[in-house]
Amino acid sequence: MSKLTLLPCLDGEDMAGARRRELDMPADLAASLGRSAVEASVDGRYLGEGGQEVLWHDAVQAACAAKLSIPPEALRRSPELTHRCS
Repeated sequence: MSKLTLLPCLDGEDMAGARRRELDMPADLAASLGRSAVEASVDGRYLGEGGQEVLWHDAVQAACAAKLSIPPEALRRSPELTHRCS
């Protein structure tokens, strides 16, 4: 008996169309959004809706430190887990 439970697919033509419409933007807007994302990741903060400053550096560092990864080589040698954050 399989322990795998198949759930209904949530994707479809309607959702694919919605994603295409969301991504249909001028190149300068896409570039601006990309630059602001890089700036926010470097600065550890960004301005949210309404202009309030969101400080996320400490939260990102805590999540990164708590991350548990299985390096590819561990699958061949042992089930040992290591902490890594890059």
